[in-house]
Amino acid sequence: MTGTVLVTRIRRAVSDAIATYRWSDAVMALYISDWLRALWRLHPEAFVVSEIVTTPPAEVDAAGLTDELPVLDIYEDSGFHFVCGRILGEDSEDAANQNLAGQHYAAAGLGA
Repeated sequence: MTGTVLVTRIRRAVSDAIATYRWSDAVMALYISDWLRALWRLHPEAFVVSEIVTTPPAEVDAAGLTDELPVLDIYEDSGFHFVCGRILGEDSEDAANQNLAGQHYAAAGLGA
């Protein structure tokens, strides 16, 4: 899964699919990096490795969104829910979004 695929899925879910986006690619990359760090702390086995790895994954930047993310595909939903929760938690214009943010964080399975 690439970061672009994940971002597209997230944008659709949070009604941010039409440019000019409320959350830029740079912000999305930052939130994906936050998810990868949280995932690393709790589930290091989630990462695709070809050798013994003892360091957390590298930061994702906007230019790197087209690259494959270094996690097994079964963790894609975790990333989706983590970033959706982060976005909806920031959107304080609608009180219902705070509830949705909590639901997404819980679904991410990372105790965020």
